[in-house]
Amino acid sequence: NMFRSTGDIQDNWLSIKGIVDSQLGKQAFGGVYCHNDMDMLVVGMHGNGDNAEVLGNVVGGCTALLDAVGSAISHIENIHKYARPEDVPEHTIFIITTDGMENASCEFSKTQIKNMIDNHSWEFIFLGADIDSYSEAGSIGIAKSRVANYEKSSDGFNRAYESLTYASDRVRRNMDLDD
Repeated sequence: NMFRSTGDIQDNWLSIKGIVDSQLGKQAFGGVYCHNDMDMLVVGMHGNGDNAEVLGNVVGGCTALLDAVGSAISHIENIHKYARPEDVPEHTIFIITTDGMENASCEFSKTQIKNMIDNHSWEFIFLGADIDSYSEAGSIGIAKSRVANYEKSSDGFNRAYESLTYASDRVRRNMDLDD
């Protein structure tokens, strides 16, 4: 069961930050099988036309992180499958942002998510707060060079999304993230 507490995400980081900030204090309303709408953002096919796609998930309360990631990967796979070839982005950046450890998934396991990630040439990036992000991301197949911890504060969030802006720009320009 999901509920909606915000409007749609727009194709810019300020919109994402505004939605995250607006959710502060609403964690008590989440729980097992009851969480805020997991929003997805697609940039490129519509947004700024760079033929790149950025996906962000926002989950709340009990963290069904694997279910959110698995559902979002499946959703984007279907978009790519049924889109006209010219509408499928050249690059897909899949960003996982969480402030909690997985503790509520029932549809997807770590092994399933790792297999899904391994089957894509997408850029998977993992940002975590209050967890061992490197261990959690590694357990689902995300390279350490694509993982960062962030501080749950306005400054920490701003620094994390400045890094994502930089990474997104590099991918759009066909530049390696590891350079």
